[in-house]
Amino acid sequence: MKFSVVPIILSLATSTFAQSFCSASGHSGQSVTERSNKVGSINGIGYELWADSGNNSATFYADGSFSCSFQNAKDYLCRSGLSFDSTKTHQQIGHMYVDFKLVKQNIQNVDYSYVGIYGWTRNPLVEFYVVDNWLSQWRPGDWVGNKKHGDFTIDGATYTVYENSRYGPSIDGDTTFKQYFSIRQQARDCGTIDITAHFEQWEKLGMTLGKMHEAKVLGEAGSTGSGTSGTADFPYAKVYIGSGNGNNNSGNNNNSATKTVPRTTTKTVPYTSSSSKTIPRTTTYYTKTIPNSTTKTIPGTTTYTKTIPNSTSKTIPVSSTSKTVPTTTRTNSGSTQTNNADYYYSCGAQDWDCKTQKSNECYATLNQCWAQPYSSTVAEQCAAIDRMCQKIWTN
Repeated sequence: MKFSVVPIILSLATSTFAQSFCSASGHSGQSVTERSNKVGSINGIGYELWADSGNNSATFYADGSFSCSFQNAKDYLCRSGLSFDSTKTHQQIGHMYVDFKLVKQNIQNVDYSYVGIYGWTRNPLVEFYVVDNWLSQWRPGDWVGNKKHGDFTIDGATYTVYENSRYGPSIDGDTTFKQYFSIRQQARDCGTIDITAHFEQWEKLGMTLGKMHEAKVLGEAGSTGSGTSGTADFPYAKVYIGSGNGNNNSGNNNNSATKTVPRTTTKTVPYTSSSSKTIPRTTTYYTKTIPNSTTKTIPGTTTYTKTIPNSTSKTIPVSSTSKTVPTTTRTNSGSTQTNNADYYYSCGAQDWDCKTQKSNECYATLNQCWAQPYSSTVAEQCAAIDRMCQKIWTN
């Protein structure tokens, strides 16, 4: 676990501008290219590149845009946006939006992915995601959270809201923290996300947020097999505070908007970052361990039915000794199923719908396992369940 303190200058200039950013095709301004794990800033915009293996890079531009390239990576993430000093709530900071455009290129072997807004708050410690797209073939499913609040219309689109309690690495070290997810039902490559609208919906559900640490555009992809490759290019990415009038209803891919950004404020803020996630998760300088997995062939429908989320810092231990898997487990509907290989491996070789259901149930059980207080016994049980979940797709 490493902690990095990087001075970040947040400079927001007053301006009113109209942008058809969905037609953006290139980047502009000064740039910096990173080829190893790095937390930094350019022109007052915080950024991060993190990967646990492979040949990877990310280029960040002074206008907030960025491009993420990865090859044979087990887990890869890059993000760019605003960093805060954990002294103000989102209400005190102001209404937050992001305008983004995503271009996917040569994406291969992605088993789990999140594209959208990512960040943390303190007091309480919360890791949050607003997921508007994904690089995998599967939309992130019920495995992302052990509490599903349901579907809600937020800023004109339908999102499924989840909540988790986790113990593991975080921006404040190994501790217990909450995770909040809003996952869009229909992916889009371009649009405006009303970040504050999601915060307000979560708070209506009793999902409390604390003092803002960061809010950044995120691109994350991972593989439980041989490694993922491709490019996620963001020719437009701006997180800002102001008033937004983006035409983002119903997932429009053309977005013309007029925004007003607040008066100039210049602050020097220490940016603390560290983490080391459970598999999938995002974040700064940290160490992650992702379980070994055999080669698998995965069908091409539905999002994310395979990997345990965790966008920040978690390490799933893998033991070399044999493990005993618990005898019962809960399905997503709450019914009890016999938790043995015969049950999870009962689908036909090409019965993808059946495998998707079994995989969702298995990873929901794994989420419940990791939600327990950490011990070596719990770690062994969870690792055994994880191996069983992975084999669903290879049988």
